[in-house]
Amino acid sequence: MVTGLILSLNVFVFIWLYVEAVEDEKDRLTHLTSIYVHNLESVNQLTPGWDEGAMPQEFFANRIQQEFDSLRDQHHFGQTGEMLLVRRHENGGQSSSQFQPDLSLDGGTQILPDSRGNRVLLAYQPLEGLPLGVIAKINIQEIQFLYVLGGGAIALLELGIIMVVGLILVQGKKGSRQHSAKDREKIRGFVASGGEGIVTFNEYGKIKTFNETAEAMFSCQASEVIGRPFRNLVVPPEQDVWDLFVLSYGQSRIQRMGGVLKEFKAQKKDGTVFPLSLTLSESLLADQRMFTAFLRDETEQKLAERRLAAQYAIARVLADCTTIQQATPEILQAVCKSLGWQVGVLWQVKPGTKILFCVEVWRTSHERFSEFVAVTQSMSFSKGVGLPGRIWETGNPIWIPDAVKDPNFPRAPMAAQEGLHAAFAFPIRLGETILGVMEFFSREIQEPDEALLHQMVSVGSQIGQFMQRKETEMALRESEERTRLILDTALDAVITLDEQGYVIGWNSQAERMFGWSREEIIGQQVVNTIIPPKYREAYPQGIQGYLTSEVGAILNKRIELSGLHRDGHEFPLELAITAVQSQGKTIVSGFLRDLTERRQTEEALLKSEEQRRQAQKMEAIGTLAGGIAHDFNNILSAIIGYTELAMTQIGVGSPVLPRLQEVLRAGYRAKNLVRQILTFSRRDESGKKVMYLQPIVQEALNLLRASLPSTIYLHAELQPSTAPVLADATQIHQVVMNLGANAEYAMRPMGGRLTVTLDEVAIDETTVSLVQGLHAGPYIRLKVADSGQGMSPSVTKRIFDPFFTTKDVGEGTGMGLAVIHGVVTSHGGVIRVDSRKGQGTTFTIYLPCSSLPVEVQQVLSTSSSYGRKGTVMFVDDEVSIAKWAKDMLENMGYLVVVFTNGPEALQAFKENPDQFDVLVTDQTMPGMTGELLARQVMSIRPGFPVILCSGFSYTMNKDKALSMGFRAYLAKPVLMGDMEQALQVALTPSVPH
Repeated sequence: MVTGLILSLNVFVFIWLYVEAVEDEKDRLTHLTSIYVHNLESVNQLTPGWDEGAMPQEFFANRIQQEFDSLRDQHHFGQTGEMLLVRRHENGGQSSSQFQPDLSLDGGTQILPDSRGNRVLLAYQPLEGLPLGVIAKINIQEIQFLYVLGGGAIALLELGIIMVVGLILVQGKKGSRQHSAKDREKIRGFVASGGEGIVTFNEYGKIKTFNETAEAMFSCQASEVIGRPFRNLVVPPEQDVWDLFVLSYGQSRIQRMGGVLKEFKAQKKDGTVFPLSLTLSESLLADQRMFTAFLRDETEQKLAERRLAAQYAIARVLADCTTIQQATPEILQAVCKSLGWQVGVLWQVKPGTKILFCVEVWRTSHERFSEFVAVTQSMSFSKGVGLPGRIWETGNPIWIPDAVKDPNFPRAPMAAQEGLHAAFAFPIRLGETILGVMEFFSREIQEPDEALLHQMVSVGSQIGQFMQRKETEMALRESEERTRLILDTALDAVITLDEQGYVIGWNSQAERMFGWSREEIIGQQVVNTIIPPKYREAYPQGIQGYLTSEVGAILNKRIELSGLHRDGHEFPLELAITAVQSQGKTIVSGFLRDLTERRQTEEALLKSEEQRRQAQKMEAIGTLAGGIAHDFNNILSAIIGYTELAMTQIGVGSPVLPRLQEVLRAGYRAKNLVRQILTFSRRDESGKKVMYLQPIVQEALNLLRASLPSTIYLHAELQPSTAPVLADATQIHQVVMNLGANAEYAMRPMGGRLTVTLDEVAIDETTVSLVQGLHAGPYIRLKVADSGQGMSPSVTKRIFDPFFTTKDVGEGTGMGLAVIHGVVTSHGGVIRVDSRKGQGTTFTIYLPCSSLPVEVQQVLSTSSSYGRKGTVMFVDDEVSIAKWAKDMLENMGYLVVVFTNGPEALQAFKENPDQFDVLVTDQTMPGMTGELLARQVMSIRPGFPVILCSGFSYTMNKDKALSMGFRAYLAKPVLMGDMEQALQVALTPSVPH
């Protein structure tokens, strides 16, 4: 019964081991297919991509198949293990001559019969981007055999134990030793004949059996290890791990049911370390716990895995890197890390020489191997010299187990010093040409790995192809970069289109011109982006016609049209088109130049020319006005003076008085008209002072608001903190009032809104180019805008002409805007008008800011005390004015001596300088000007009070007169009150007027 129970248990264990074996093999095959797929996909990434099902047969045969064969040659598994490269059908399955698996595109594992009827376990994975897949397969029988062998060994061992126990029970103690010895001999025979290394040891770790395979594996005899601890077979650093593994295994009931796989580093008799995998199982023998270890030397497996890892790592580097300089250190690092080697060196043939130069060195640590690396970097080799030179000469890979002992290794002393021994190298070739050599060094002495060398030959070809490809790509990039730089630095926008009108080229100037970046516009239809909507319908037929029958009408000629910016505004541009044929298709290139600046320049020139003609016209009118002003003022002086004098000599109730008052009012109007003419002509003698405009404008608006009808709304926005300007307050006041009056007239029929704003602005170069007469810097800006009828362009051009008016007869003189233009110009400013018919008018005035301190106006005393009376020397070449002055001044209580020319007056003053208390002289006189007379008089009597009068003068104004020491300056026609006040000031010491 016990025997049946044990046999049942053995069957269960066998089934369980078989299932686990199949699952382990599935994982193994899946892992293998993943390695192959990664390598093949990396090769695919190094080549142009192909559409599904469109891969050329020659590419399949020469590249992918070659890489697959190389991988398959480097890795073998099992007796029936096999790797296959298959083509996928369009329905998602695979095509193979041996079987028809039914797997999804995502891959998987399956058990099925092949064409010979053998049941196989296979794993499948597809290659991304290619109509291919990789299959790894192995016969189920091989899996069964391995685990039947293991399970059978355990079963036989347990069966032998049962037989021994039975014999003991039947024969008794007497024959127990004899039979036990025979049974043990049978077990030893079974163990010794095993295909794997089989070692048994007791619960104390003492080795009991050690088969022939184990002897070969550890390079020792069984007699040398039997009775010794198994832990001695493991390298010392892992012996504690081994003890813990055996202990944990013995304490786990679950693990006792079957073998447990574990890997260790074992050591041979000579100290050589190798990777060892073992499966451990436990059994009872004569009430004693016994352990059976099935051993496998994994050296070849690890080497194969390292070779695959190195090849995969190199393929990944070649796929990921974009330049040779980037790839070189990463390839050296990938090989060293994959194989566990310490130093990698790249030697390259220098063009035009017959020497190999070191171009790159990689090492595991920057602190290690410094002297060896320094010597390597300083050396060069010719053919046949050293390891690199031998590779260059023969073209074959070389493996040196210990480079220190190699007679043709010049760096042997330094290698010995740094502890480097094994070395291998292989050529980097392109066809029959060797481009360079890669060599690697290890701290251990290692026997040649022919499979690795064979693999590295293929790697060297891949690296050579990579280097050639990258050099070609670099040359192409440099060519493209030169072309791009030429296009990007071109003054014109360059746009390239295909036959369907899609944008395939777009330079930097096109980005700036149209507002679309290269990334945004490439692939878009040109008709939907840069062509204005009003031309889009005609574009397809037009461009097609030009490309067929009417090419000559536009190609290589410049035409002007409109373009559309990304922000929606249209602008003028000039276009020239060229067309070329490429692979049977027409490629169109357009060269475009923005004409906006040219048009603006042309408009500015026209406007400047118009302004120049206007300025010349105004200058001519000003010269004419100035010419008549003097005589007209002299006439007005006599009219106004005698009228005022007559009014003082008649009674209040005289019927003549009202008539004289009308004459005086008419004289005042004539005086104001002359003043406006002089102001327009920029000959006004009024002085300017540094002042703030806000109070002046506010005062003018207060007066204006009172005169506006209720149908007009006045809105003011006056910035109080503006900078001061050098201006005449009276003239600025007049400007605001005149503009307000014009606005009121424009809105009189329907009413409206009058808006006045005052602020400070900074004029930049862009504004300077748009507004003639401005200079870069701070300005005060005054804007007067109405919502009235507006003006036509023809009217706008003439509004500043003197005596031009659109008002009804009797409502205006036509001098208002002309005077404003003269005032603004005389202040160094600019006035602009923007008006459209039916949309109102806006006047904008720019006055330059002043950096001088604001002047405080001196308020004269209004006292009636005129000071002392005295003798006045009055000089004027107009006899009528001289007579009037004598009557007027004598009427004021002064003693008056009149002269009609300067020399006569000067002679009289020289003869008796103390006779006179003040000189009142006209400026413009024949023979001697009033200025010269005054200088002569003041040279005789320094500080002598002088009052200068002038109807008009090119050389004299108020500021100049006061700066010369004159006490007062009066503009003709002179009123009695002005003269009376001037004399008061002149005869009061050091009070200028």
